Amino acid sequence: GSALSEKQAAAARIQAACAGLDAEATAKILAAFWGETGSTADATVRTHSSPAQRAETIAGQANPGAKAPAAGPGPITTHILDTANGCPAAEVEIQLEKWTSDGQWTPVGSGKTNKDGRCPGLHPGKLELAVFRITFRPAAYFQRLGQASFYPEVVVNFEIQNVDQHYHVPLLISPYGYSTYRGS
Repeated sequence: GSALSEKQAAAARIQAACAGLDAEATAKILAAFWGETGSTADATVRTHSSPAQRAETIAGQANPGAKAPAAGPGPITTHILDTANGCPAAEVEIQLEKWTSDGQWTPVGSGKTNKDGRCPGLHPGKLELAVFRITFRPAAYFQRLGQASFYPEVVVNFEIQNVDQHYHVPLLISPYGYSTYRGS
């Protein structure tokens, strides 16, 4: 769910904050973040209310000179608005993939939209010049609303032409139609 996506984004922030540490130290820090060690760091994992706060605390303990980067939406963002019902589309599965030079789609990130129809942390890393695709799976969303729908999946391909820009790819959806555009 969205809690897992939030934890994955926070874990990526920890990894960035621990740049320069060896792989073993970074693995221990990530294990503490995920609550897998039984160490005193696990108490930190349980006492902070959000993954972003845990990332900040654990990264600071592991590498006192470094600070976790500010939580941000990432270089590729999206949201889904249900135009038929006039609300954000929550709990819609989303997958982001990148087209590779060997002719394959490679997963980059995935998650579900939150109550605001957004999927934070969809692309946790640095942007590359490439063709990407976002696959939205709204069928279950409309089923939960008791509405029939025509599109079980919506696939949007787009090309990153400048790695210094932010790319927002929203989806406007109804049971029998959709639209997308490059937002800001």
